[in-house]
Amino acid sequence: MKNQKKTKPLTAHQRFFDICQSWNDDFIAFYQNQKDFLLNWSSNVIEHSFIEAWLEEWEKQIVYIEAHFLRLFEGAKAGTVSIQTFITSSKALQKMKGDIDNFYVNHRGFIFMKHAFTIDATKKEALEVESELFAIRESFVTNLLFRKA
Repeated sequence: MKNQKKTKPLTAHQRFFDICQSWNDDFIAFYQNQKDFLLNWSSNVIEHSFIEAWLEEWEKQIVYIEAHFLRLFEGAKAGTVSIQTFITSSKALQKMKGDIDNFYVNHRGFIFMKHAFTIDATKKEALEVESELFAIRESFVTNLLFRKA
């Protein structure tokens, strides 16, 4: 008990840099998730062109979120955004990014298969995908506004 070191709480600036490192790690993991996704769905009977389109959709979603993170980062670095706002907003964006990753990894292909042999399959599929993504964006706004992130 005598030799135990007391750990100091992280300063806001240390948390700022930890968050930046975490985002960097997550972006690298995103590309690994895409490879896993491709391997998983390629082994099914789904045409490769559909899978490629889903990967493109997914990447657009992630790049959009990354662009918002970059704006936050630049604002925090310049002092126009407080470190606390940066931390809170980054957590909300990170949760949204995780939710989108989860959607594409675990649900996107099943939505396609669910509607594949129905009348107006493309429209039904697009509607369900957009509905799921809207729910993720709505959750992000709620988390950000009510600081649940």
